[in-house]
Amino acid sequence: MRPDIKAIRIQIIVSLVMLAAATATLHAEPVSSRRQVDRIRSWTAPDHTRVVLDMSSQCTYKTRVLTDPHRIVIEIPSGRIASKLGKIEVGDGVITRIRVNRLRSSVQVVLDLPAPTRFKHFALDPNKIHPHRIVLDLERKISAIEKEQEVATARNVARSGDFVVIIDPGHGGSKPGVCARGGVMEKNLALTLSRMIASEIESNKGFKAVMTREGDYDVGLGRRVQISRDYGGDCFVSVHLNGNRSSRIRGSEVYFLSLEGALDENAQTVAERENMILEMGNQAEDTDDLAKYILADMGRYKDLERSRILAEKISTNISGGYPIRFRGIKQANFVILRGMQKPSVLVEVAYLSNKKDLSLIKQKKVQKQMAKGIAAGIVEYLLENPPADSGVKPRKMLTHTVSRGETLWEIARQYGVSVNNIMAMNGMKDGSRIRPGQKLKIVR
Repeated sequence: MRPDIKAIRIQIIVSLVMLAAATATLHAEPVSSRRQVDRIRSWTAPDHTRVVLDMSSQCTYKTRVLTDPHRIVIEIPSGRIASKLGKIEVGDGVITRIRVNRLRSSVQVVLDLPAPTRFKHFALDPNKIHPHRIVLDLERKISAIEKEQEVATARNVARSGDFVVIIDPGHGGSKPGVCARGGVMEKNLALTLSRMIASEIESNKGFKAVMTREGDYDVGLGRRVQISRDYGGDCFVSVHLNGNRSSRIRGSEVYFLSLEGALDENAQTVAERENMILEMGNQAEDTDDLAKYILADMGRYKDLERSRILAEKISTNISGGYPIRFRGIKQANFVILRGMQKPSVLVEVAYLSNKKDLSLIKQKKVQKQMAKGIAAGIVEYLLENPPADSGVKPRKMLTHTVSRGETLWEIARQYGVSVNNIMAMNGMKDGSRIRPGQKLKIVR
């Protein structure tokens, strides 16, 4: 009996249709969350403005540049926009405002511009911190005069003869770092602490502090390294706050680079987290520019030894008698430290995942104590280990505790230094008095 070919064909077609329907059902997204723009965020940096669209899922998108008036349109086919989202005023000279258009077959996010500008865009996959994102970096036009002033400022600092310390507040902008209870974010605390450290450093005669960021904005890896090089940094200190799945772990830690990887499990976890956050968004940077900062020459081992000594000096000054327990010096393969050709460390000031640490580091008194200790370690390191090409002779920094009845003249004579030297090192003005128990920095 011959088979009924027509019937078989019909049966195959029906089966294929049913299979396709089942597959579509399995992979379909809920209508309420499909390709939805959940949040729009922006940050203004000195050289660019970043816009981030937080998405409910991975999606395709396209951009268009329009004129009269100038604007950039991000269109998401078959997309939705959360009902709470509307017009956002920016007004930073790069973007006038951000607005949304809800169309029948798509949605649009429109960036209104005062003038045309170059921009880059890319999509980011979700991670433990963020959902799917669409990111746009719009270039801020810097005039030739502004650029010359920027170059001149960096050159003057580099040639000043002062010790130049690069202070790097961790994260910033779209990368908040660790987020703790009560809305406490690592990026904000890191900036606050970095400003305090910079102020403490500059209270010492012959020292200059340069920050890699002065506000809440994204700074790429290449830019952080370039700032350090342009300003002739003698050492680099990156300031962070830690987090851990275990809320019991607490304390401060000082890290320097390990080319072989972390030497303990927790250090490896910390390095992986910091590297992931730092590298998020670096798609906007030229990979060739980044690659040239990752060094593998034998000279790195000299930098590692200097970094170890810097870590020890900072550790000595923040351990013992400090409210935040010190957990020790550790090594790990941090991306930010790999790019440096100078003594460099990363300080994890406290664990925001621990209630005790979080309570302490929120206090201004504790912040100042930690900043003072970190700065003291940096200053002590540079005085005793000046760069080989600086022509500066190594000096010893001592601490003198004032006894009852002592005078500045007697203390200066005891150490063979001038009264002006002591006053300058301790930020004292004419007419300043010393008191019993006061600790004075003595450099000789």
